[in-house]
Amino acid sequence: MYYELYVDSLFLVNFCMNLFLLLLVNERTHRTATGLRLILGAAAGAVLFLFPFFLNGPAGLKAAIGAVSGICGMLFGAFR
Repeated sequence: MYYELYVDSLFLVNFCMNLFLLLLVNERTHRTATGLRLILGAAAGAVLFLFPFFLNGPAGLKAAIGAVSGICGMLFGAFR
């Protein structure tokens, strides 16, 4: 079976979900991050989420690497 992954749609969907989550976290933490930092954090999380698609190895390991690096990049990019 052959699957096609479109990187632009994966990035856009992940970026929007990351931005939504960061906006919710920012609201609950009494607005500690600026809008630009939220956008940059969401973009960093989306880019780091896509890195495992270019690696070789077991699928579970690649998913774990993508999740951990994406979450850390997103949170450390947005919040001090």
